[in-house]
Amino acid sequence: MTICVLSVIIPKFNITPAGNRKVVLMGCVTSNRVAKSSETLNFQNILQSSGIKNISSFHSTGQFTCEKAGFYFISVVIASNSDKAGFQIMKKSVKVSVSWHTGGGDNSFYTSVIAIAVVELHANDNIEIVADRISSMYDDKSSCLTLFKL
Repeated sequence: MTICVLSVIIPKFNITPAGNRKVVLMGCVTSNRVAKSSETLNFQNILQSSGIKNISSFHSTGQFTCEKAGFYFISVVIASNSDKAGFQIMKKSVKVSVSWHTGGGDNSFYTSVIAIAVVELHANDNIEIVADRISSMYDDKSSCLTLFKL
């Protein structure tokens, strides 16, 4: 049996009017790989990016640094064939959301682990996705981070 926990944090907020200070980022892992516990996951295959001046920093470190203050929607999907897999969305090294799955242990198929959060960010706040335990991550746009300013 697979158990998937979905954490959602949605505070009250005002949505930024369309076209005002747009920030969009979507990145995926670049290859099937093993992630170590406490490792910052790096989504180097940038599929969409708008309104971010220092995208090279995200590309190299895996950390998103806020340039435009506001509320941000964050979605992370990790496809893993690990018996147990989990990760955390972290804001300034503080846990915002955690997601885990426990599988059957045969490692013959991939299961998606998903976390979603809405967080208020100020300039220079950072967001990172940190592995709790993931023995493998699948690429092919199956393990991705999507982030946008509301």
